[in-house]
Amino acid sequence: MNAIRKINHLSELGVTINIPKGPEVIWPAIRERKGRGFTARDIAKAVDATIDQAENYILRLVKAGLVSAAGFDAARERVFQTGPHVPHLPPVLDRRGQEDHTHRLTEAVWRTARMMKVFSLTLLSSQLDTSYSRDAVARYLHELEKAGYLIDLGAREPCGEKEWKVKPAFHNAGPLPPRPMMARFIYDPNRRAVTNRVLEAEEVRL
Repeated sequence: MNAIRKINHLSELGVTINIPKGPEVIWPAIRERKGRGFTARDIAKAVDATIDQAENYILRLVKAGLVSAAGFDAARERVFQTGPHVPHLPPVLDRRGQEDHTHRLTEAVWRTARMMKVFSLTLLSSQLDTSYSRDAVARYLHELEKAGYLIDLGAREPCGEKEWKVKPAFHNAGPLPPRPMMARFIYDPNRRAVTNRVLEAEEVRL
């Protein structure tokens, strides 16, 4: 509820928060063009994203081998095409074309938390790959709790460690993990106003 109040307060000040178009928006538009060429402009127009946003994601897909360059169109814009393997879920990649570590962690935690009836940090961490640090898992659980996804069950015996469960309303919310975001702004205490009118949100790295 705190996060909701803050956003409403910013809205009252006339501030807009732009959430960047992510893979979950851009990838379906690319999948629909399997067997056909496309440009970054085509994808950007289809999902109401900027050309830079679309091209940035497409180039990551190229590095991952999921998309390849296919020459240029009549306007000398680069044309791309999908490869033979077109996954259903959107690939979330870093700049090197490798699976993004934060997404892998949040996806694993979110999937495991929904499968478990009750969990503590220790219990949930024990079900994850050892490449995920306990601190990063704790930070993500903290973000989920603040956003209202988890029910705090308090410390229970015999371990005495805090436990949670996922709120029933979110059990069937879908496979994609909630993404912690942040937006920086300047607050002028003299004017008691936020000077930015448009804030660009960024994903929190865990």
